[in-house]
Amino acid sequence: MLKVRTLFLSDIHLGYPLCQAESLLRFLDHIEFDQLYLIGDIIDIWHLEWNNKHLYNPNHLEVLKRFIDCSKHIPTFFLYGNHDSQLVDPKYKMFFGLQDMSFADSKTYESLQGQRFLVSHGDKHDLVNYGRSHMLTKELGDLVNGSILGFDHLQLAVRKGLGLKHWSLTNFLADKIRERKLSKQNLTFRQYFEQAVSQEAANLDFDGAICGHIHLATDRNFDGVRYLNDGDWVTSCTALVETYDGRFQLLKQKPR
Repeated sequence: MLKVRTLFLSDIHLGYPLCQAESLLRFLDHIEFDQLYLIGDIIDIWHLEWNNKHLYNPNHLEVLKRFIDCSKHIPTFFLYGNHDSQLVDPKYKMFFGLQDMSFADSKTYESLQGQRFLVSHGDKHDLVNYGRSHMLTKELGDLVNGSILGFDHLQLAVRKGLGLKHWSLTNFLADKIRERKLSKQNLTFRQYFEQAVSQEAANLDFDGAICGHIHLATDRNFDGVRYLNDGDWVTSCTALVETYDGRFQLLKQKPR
């Protein structure tokens, strides 16, 4: 059993067919932590609303139950993401049983080494996302969910049945978008996001930033600002922890 001071998770996307809830449950079975940060897109309310579905998958429900149980015993902080921003509404919190959990757009995290980190989902820095309520994002989401996702779900089941390595068309296309170059800058969308998040932390006199959103687990420095992204539980199955000796580590669980 791995024991750590803090566990950071984001981009689980409960309710989304490609969510690796089974892998996350295996991960949670083998880790203990004193506090939990859920850094946005924990529940994919966008997908659930678009498709008129409920959070019915047993593994997805069990993950949510684990988080609710954690909040009753240890400090648990839920930071809004773009896919679960509806949770600002008390009726959504009540519907998912999260009314007693602590919510915020961002938090300050102080490490055992005395460093201060700005913790947020990070979606406001995404040029592709254009903000949480942009209609273009929702229309594209409808298109993807209605076509590519259906095919992807089928081919994933076939690959699993044949014992082939996990590979997702949806995730492949998302990677292509993240690595596209911006038209007027010598940066990809991913590079722009990482630098923008780090710059915000620097402007606010933080030592670093902890975020999610782009589904890429990363630990690097930008001009003295430490950028930590805990990845996701759709593609990479990764988490960020701070150990009892003050080290940050990225952990990976094998996808189902």
